[in-house]
Amino acid sequence: MNEPIPTAVRLQVSIGPALSLPINVAVTQDGTAPLPSDPGVAGKITLAGTDSDGDGVRDDVQRFISTNFASSAKIQSALTQLAKAYLAKIYDAGNGELSSIDATNSLYAIDCLFVTSPSTAGALLVQLEGQIFNTTDRLLAYLAARSSPNTSFYLLPSRQESQTRCMVNPNGLPN
Repeated sequence: MNEPIPTAVRLQVSIGPALSLPINVAVTQDGTAPLPSDPGVAGKITLAGTDSDGDGVRDDVQRFISTNFASSAKIQSALTQLAKAYLAKIYDAGNGELSSIDATNSLYAIDCLFVTSPSTAGALLVQLEGQIFNTTDRLLAYLAARSSPNTSFYLLPSRQESQTRCMVNPNGLPN
């Protein structure tokens, strides 16, 4: 697989006599963020898995989205938003207040996916869920979060409202 090879750049800022701590930045030739390495079996040992860059998306899920949907920044953005919401839902399953927020974020992310790719959203959702809930513990945690006693009603949004539920405006992305 052809993945961009990052070049490491180290930055420091000076303000008067003070110098900031160094910041390491990875840069690729084509401007894309480098993918984290494949966590392999080690990424399935715990519920949280491995999120080496701390972006809220497990490395295996981030790699799945980037490699399988490389031709569409819009779909990558919508799937990443949904992945973050689903993963938060798993991690916060025991916290009623956060679970309620995560449930709303998941619904908004699904709205975003359907407005971004109406003809393929259902299939994309199934593929992403297969990657996210790839262990028995993860699936059980998600099912426990879904069965939370918090009941709320959700009105389906208009197409225009759905687009506002995307964390990144899909119209601002190239494809």
